Amino acid sequence: MAHKTYKRFEYLYAATIIMFIVLKLTGALYVSWDTILLISVLAIFYMVGFVQYFLIKMIRYFCTNKMRKPPMNSL
Repeated sequence: MAHKTYKRFEYLYAATIIMFIVLKLTGALYVSWDTILLISVLAIFYMVGFVQYFLIKMIRYFCTNKMRKPPMNSL
C-alpha cells in the first residue's frame, strides 16, 4: 500500500515539473527559471528522502524478523 502511494507521489511530482516547464516554454507561466529549478530540486530531494526511508524500513524489517533465531521448541 505504501509503495503504491510512493509511486503515485513520484509520478505527481514528475508531472508537475513537466507541466511547469511546458507552461514556461509556451509563455503561459510568468515565473523565472530559478523558481522552476527550485521546485524541481525540492521534488527530487523529497523523492530521494522517500527512497531512503523505505530502504531503512526494509533493512530494519529484515534485521529484526529474518535474522532472529528460531525457538528451540520448533525443531
